[in-house]
Amino acid sequence: MAYGISHVAPNLRGYMERYPEVEVDLTLNDRVVDLVDEGYDMAIRIGELRDSSLIARRIAVSHMVACAAPSYLAEHGTPEHPGDLQDHACLAYTYVSNPSRWKFISGGETVTVNVQPRLVSNNGDAIAAAAISGLGVIIQPSFIVEAALQDGRLVEILTGFDAGSFGIHAVYPSGRLVSARVRTFIDYLVACAGTDG
Repeated sequence: MAYGISHVAPNLRGYMERYPEVEVDLTLNDRVVDLVDEGYDMAIRIGELRDSSLIARRIAVSHMVACAAPSYLAEHGTPEHPGDLQDHACLAYTYVSNPSRWKFISGGETVTVNVQPRLVSNNGDAIAAAAISGLGVIIQPSFIVEAALQDGRLVEILTGFDAGSFGIHAVYPSGRLVSARVRTFIDYLVACAGTDG
């Protein structure tokens, strides 16, 4: 939902001005929809692609960022190592494979930490808002936290450890011809993201 609000919706005007005959029905939801059964032409999937029957085109790549509010860090201290997170209030996203297992990479080695999330939510913006209020530590995509990091509402932590990255893909069913409107919309999103798809 957050990517749709921050990166798709703001680009709709340019696309619709270029293709005035196209009508767009934009549905925002964090759950994984069934494109065929629910009648969608395409979807944007973030993270690991599990349905191999879909055709996917990469729109962008997003990096995960571990961060917390300055007020939280002032009260509870700043974690220096991922293992320190076991002693911190962690806020997690519902739709990851395991909200209680956070992974980092350092020096080519994976560091896995089992946390006890104080809050779990199915919406990344809600998790970020809770973190900004000082509730705890989050790992969220850069497109969700970038503004709060820039203005100081959140502070990146564990900068020596890579919290991972994932692809953002446009997907559509493989069993049907891709319509011109879907193809042009995907091309437009790729161009707006500045990637080669």
